[in-house]
Amino acid sequence: MNKKILAAITFMIIAAFSLAIVDAVAQPQESKMTKYLILWKVNSQTLPTNIDESLKLLQETNDWMKAGMTSGQIKDYGEYVDGSGGYAIAETDDITKLYAALLEFWPYVEFDAKPVMTLNQTIDWTNKIIAKRASK
Repeated sequence: MNKKILAAITFMIIAAFSLAIVDAVAQPQESKMTKYLILWKVNSQTLPTNIDESLKLLQETNDWMKAGMTSGQIKDYGEYVDGSGGYAIAETDDITKLYAALLEFWPYVEFDAKPVMTLNQTIDWTNKIIAKRASK
């Protein structure tokens, strides 16, 4: 495959992940759902070589991302400036839904998804540990 075409296809796939940024800090109250940090990278070896197929895949990705942003399950996106991948913040109370959602991009995108705590959760647990240690 021509390197310029591969680079263009890779850029189009990555661009789909940067549709919008949602400021999760501005939410009036902290959600009870689990947040996940999702690091992603494009698997360029699996991208279609046909430009029409690549554009169709890009459009499907755009539609999926827009739906995720609209539903509020996807809170934030970003991509690395070199175009190799990026991150997303997702929120769900059902890990199987996240798993199913990530499988929609397989094998074109590889993921590393981890649950994360908010700053308030971290502060609360830190204070509990400090209090427990102080009571000994």
